[in-house]
Amino acid sequence: MNKDTNREEYRKYLEKSGVLQALTKVLANLYEAPTKPPNAMEYIKNELVGKTPENAEINSLRTENGELRDKLNAAQAEIASLNEQLKAIKSEIDREASDVKKEASEKADGDPE
Repeated sequence: MNKDTNREEYRKYLEKSGVLQALTKVLANLYEAPTKPPNAMEYIKNELVGKTPENAEINSLRTENGELRDKLNAAQAEIASLNEQLKAIKSEIDREASDVKKEASEKADGDPE
């Protein structure tokens, strides 16, 4: 393949993926802007990628994330505690059932009906 063929394939790739259209739109908007931004590169980045979330929004999301993690940890601790309680109750029920069976067996052995 020669250079022209490679360039044409690359151009088609950029066109198909929408890169050329996006760049053209951003550059046209920059050209037509009544007041030019102080940092053209930053303007182009913001226009292509989109505005980044404000620091306040990021901080709010971080706070919410921390609160949700705390709630999750509390819920997991409560589940562990309830599982331990359930295990203890099951053990108690098993002991009582065993005692009842033992008493019934002793009663049946001592009762010659």
